[in-house]
Amino acid sequence: MKSSLNKTPRFIEVRNFQVYEGMVLLSLINTRFNITLRIPNKRANVYEQILMVDSVWNKSMRIDVKSYIKQRCDERMKIEVKSGLSPKTALRRRHNNTIIETLVFLIDLVLEMGYFVETTECGGKKGTLKEEYIRTIFKNNSVVFNEKSLCFYGKRIGDYVTSREVVYGSIMIHENDKTIQNIIVLTKL
Repeated sequence: MKSSLNKTPRFIEVRNFQVYEGMVLLSLINTRFNITLRIPNKRANVYEQILMVDSVWNKSMRIDVKSYIKQRCDERMKIEVKSGLSPKTALRRRHNNTIIETLVFLIDLVLEMGYFVETTECGGKKGTLKEEYIRTIFKNNSVVFNEKSLCFYGKRIGDYVTSREVVYGSIMIHENDKTIQNIIVLTKL
């Protein structure tokens, strides 16, 4: 008989899946872009390490993801306070909103790269930002990732990325990183 004490709490499952989604999306983006990631000051011990995206760039363009996400979260916080939420609660929600907005941005970027992302909306209690979980990623009408492979590859990519050298709190992944591409073996692309 399985005790409910042995079951992983829901927030840990959700956070881990968010990390795996982000890593898989970044691996797809990495086929065309360099990526700079920022390691938070506090290391995760209970769930997988969240890495924040600072920027993505290649020879023809540079996107300051950190500034874009900050602007989106500031706008969201102002809307929440204006609608009657206490500033303290709005500020507390900001961290989770940052993670959600980053995932939305990464999904938008892979859509621009020709992928199709099937999602399911969830969350959003009491006016919080609704999140979309990725169910399937397609390219040219072929499944590239499903939920199971998102977790499998996301975990491995995350382990590789967090094992890399950190310079001034950042990790830089060069365009088409061989190790990442070997992990996911992008034969379907």
